[in-house]
Amino acid sequence: MKKILSALFVLVLMLSACIPTTSAPQGQSVEDIVAATFQAMTAAAPTATQPTPGIPVSLNGLSFTIPIGLGTGSAVSPNIPPVSNGGDMPWWENYPAYNTYPIIGYPLEGNFQQAELFVFPANEYAQMNEDAGKRIQALRDLLANPASLSTVTGLPFLPTYNAAQVFHSNAQMISFQNGTGVRFITMYSQFPGQIVNGAVFYTFQGLTSDGTYYVSAVLPVLAPFLMDPGPNAVLPADGVPFDQNNFDAYPAYLDAVTAKLNSADLNIFNPALPSLDALIQSVLISPHTVSAPAAPPTTAPQVNGAQTNNQFSFPSFGVGLKFFYPTSLNEGLSSETIAASALGAPWELDYPEHVAVYFSAYTSTDFRDSNTPGIRIFRVADLNAMDPELVPRLQSQTAQNTQHDAFPNLPYPGHNVDAQFKNLSFQNGTGYRFLSSGSFAAQAPGGTGLTYTFTGLTSDGKYLISLRISVNAPMIADLADGHAYVSQEDATASTNALNARVNSAADNQFSPSLSILDALVASIIITQP
Repeated sequence: MKKILSALFVLVLMLSACIPTTSAPQGQSVEDIVAATFQAMTAAAPTATQPTPGIPVSLNGLSFTIPIGLGTGSAVSPNIPPVSNGGDMPWWENYPAYNTYPIIGYPLEGNFQQAELFVFPANEYAQMNEDAGKRIQALRDLLANPASLSTVTGLPFLPTYNAAQVFHSNAQMISFQNGTGVRFITMYSQFPGQIVNGAVFYTFQGLTSDGTYYVSAVLPVLAPFLMDPGPNAVLPADGVPFDQNNFDAYPAYLDAVTAKLNSADLNIFNPALPSLDALIQSVLISPHTVSAPAAPPTTAPQVNGAQTNNQFSFPSFGVGLKFFYPTSLNEGLSSETIAASALGAPWELDYPEHVAVYFSAYTSTDFRDSNTPGIRIFRVADLNAMDPELVPRLQSQTAQNTQHDAFPNLPYPGHNVDAQFKNLSFQNGTGYRFLSSGSFAAQAPGGTGLTYTFTGLTSDGKYLISLRISVNAPMIADLADGHAYVSQEDATASTNALNARVNSAADNQFSPSLSILDALVASIIITQP
């Protein structure tokens, strides 16, 4: 046991020293075993000569194309202000002002990393963060000598994490429209653990040709032979066994997994690596992409496409709300502060004081209740006082739930449609959305209307956000006939058919498109009034 603990301590020290180096490794390593595979990957991939088919994005000096199936759009974060080392900040939290560009509608959600692109001012980052400066120089050295890719023991990576690069595989030089870099698959961890889906990701690290900007992409991927996370996950038949009780076998385990990833068909990954490469190859960075604000921004973020910028202030409640309302939706907004326990209908619960911005173009009456389309903001402290289990219950919702909790309550006790679950982020928080329909009676829906519900928490845990809006789902018209269920078997078969139809539908089959509503969610930012 002492031998295992001692060896574990040594490995943690090795992992914590994660500054990339181009010196040849000592002894057996992943690179020694798969050097031939790496050597075959060192030729730089040319910039795509044909435009990438997909969704074009142009935001704040960064242009790229999201290939079909990789997402529905992007947003630019407010310029993230610099953090200086003047105080007690750890080294990994020192950075200049920079922008991030999350990929909205990315096919993998709920992973350790969010799918997004980063653009850093290279020289500023190097000057204020010594460790980042070493990584930027390591990338410059690698770009100057691509053949060294087969001998690098740790590839450069930004942004900085309070964790270490456990391994890297599938390394290849890739060019974008005005720069070059390296893409690879990797995982970061604070301990020597198993390589699993949900933690593994594709990354690109590159520099513009003039050396001004450092471009980073973090895009989660799945490999079919890696184990999924979770206590009940099972290692696939062709997976590499992991023995957490035998530390001495850990280097050989890393070698085996790395070699398997390197030799895998690039199209077996989800998403396929050629599709991710195409996204990178389409990137074009214009000058002045990043500016350095003196204080956190006060304007709502841009969202790709045509929107109108809306902002509301609720001084007595202590919050402000900003978001982009897509012009493809009927404009019409109103707001109010709702007093505690203001019941609007028989199905309502007691709710604490909260604020709401209604999408009034969707409402044919002045009557307001929890089902009225709009955005609501609750204080988490008030919700905890009302029901201490409510917020944890909402946070526990995953794609595996067959009945998701809608908050505020929807006007029916159970769902016959509960589908299209997806984790989503807004500008200062995260949550999930899903589509639902239900009835007080045991019967199928009597129409094609569904409710889009998003529930999220701000990053500081102070506010719960609820967004609700009605959508039309014409693909279920033949199933939504309103018939009364004649048996449990009939009810099960009917609801299964409905949910299968809704889950398999593309975003643009709904009206409004789910991608438009997801973009609306992504644009939300909660501010001080």
